[in-house]
Amino acid sequence: MSEPRRVLIDWDYGASGIWRCRTREEMDAPAPQGGRWSGKPPANLDTLRLRPWSDLLSEPLLDALKSWNISCESADRNGDRDQAIIEDEGRDLALLVQKELGVGNWEVLYVYQRRVHRVDPIGSWPIETWKQDLLGYAPPGPMR
Repeated sequence: MSEPRRVLIDWDYGASGIWRCRTREEMDAPAPQGGRWSGKPPANLDTLRLRPWSDLLSEPLLDALKSWNISCESADRNGDRDQAIIEDEGRDLALLVQKELGVGNWEVLYVYQRRVHRVDPIGSWPIETWKQDLLGYAPPGPMR
């Protein structure tokens, strides 16, 4: 049985509020070898770009995730929002994301009270070790 696809609802500067979690195999695989492309970009490049996740999630939900992420950025800069409110909003968005993605093929994760929680099936892991405990990533090595 292959691993389910996983997403994490969490904020970061300039981000969308939703992150794809790579599998252990993807983490262990060598980086893809890229090449240079010297062609001229098409004139309609802006219309060709799809919004990330737009093939799986509704525009209103993507807008809500982005707005939440922006409000988290602002709160972090200004220190003017309660962490509990931010986490409650993130949990609510995670529930909506799980509803739109469905269950079975997707696991939606979110950060709440220093733990990473899974919507369905229910579970939680310490924020310090969830990548190792849930995703099977190797523990972080010493800083170089």
